Amino acid sequence: MNASIALDTRAFDAALANYLPTTNKSLADVINQRAFNIALRGATFTKAGSMKKIAAYLNRVIAGATKRKGKKRQLRAKHLIVQAKRAKQGKPGLYGPDLRTVTGAWSSARTRSAGFLRTLWLPALMALQASAKFFQASWKSKMVDGDGKRLSLWSRTTAKSDAKSASPGNILARLSIGTSSHSPQDPARRRIISAAMQRAFDEEAREITRHVEAKMKRDIDRFLR
Repeated sequence: MNASIALDTRAFDAALANYLPTTNKSLADVINQRAFNIALRGATFTKAGSMKKIAAYLNRVIAGATKRKGKKRQLRAKHLIVQAKRAKQGKPGLYGPDLRTVTGAWSSARTRSAGFLRTLWLPALMALQASAKFFQASWKSKMVDGDGKRLSLWSRTTAKSDAKSASPGNILARLSIGTSSHSPQDPARRRIISAAMQRAFDEEAREITRHVEAKMKRDIDRFLR
């Protein structure tokens, strides 16, 4: 688990303790499947932006068109954002072709990064999928951006992870999300990842509890027949 992300796993731990006596699966198999489930839930719960919405926001007109050298000019949100970022960094303002070049590159990168945070789960999922019996064939289809489009970065993310599967001799599965030079060191991004992972643990705990309760009900019904 990432040391920088604090989680409350008490509900999950209790649910898992109740589940183990009800299954014939090995402890390693149970942990591997649940770790994979949590990683998949965390990925789907991680906010994925919409490229269309990001582009619309950055391109919205702030000031009306003005004519200069026979061409119309419009001040857009992306121009103000870039200028503000440069001012905060102590850099001079840009104008004309220089502003358009820098702003174009910056806004393109922002638009393409719509699903970036979700791709950070890829290394953990890849590391754990071989030891999980369910969802092996279908989990990649769940990785889409806010527009429902498959993430183009998914197959070539630079993120890395030290996630590991459990084994009979080592009953410990490491669920570690990907890290890269762009990721969760940023507090806002870390909050998004943390919230997604906490929700994933809580949802998995509820699913385990439902499974145990349903099994107990079936056993009672069989006993009373």
